[in-house]
Amino acid sequence: MTADLVLQNLRQNVEHAKRIVATTVEGLAARPRDCDCGDALAAALITQPADVPVATRRRLGVLLERYWGPAS
Repeated sequence: MTADLVLQNLRQNVEHAKRIVATTVEGLAARPRDCDCGDALAAALITQPADVPVATRRRLGVLLERYWGPAS
């Protein structure tokens, strides 16, 4: 086994994990809740959206867009 094969396998696993997480999050978002946990992040965001770099907002968009809207 070469270092190139290891890195290739690692990259494939990362992409696979990203797909699994995205699918799981979408599935959880579609489930009804009977608690307030779905809005817990709203009270935790104390930084003003304008103070967060656009690249960071895009990277965390799946979490932040609901509260701050899309990054411009």
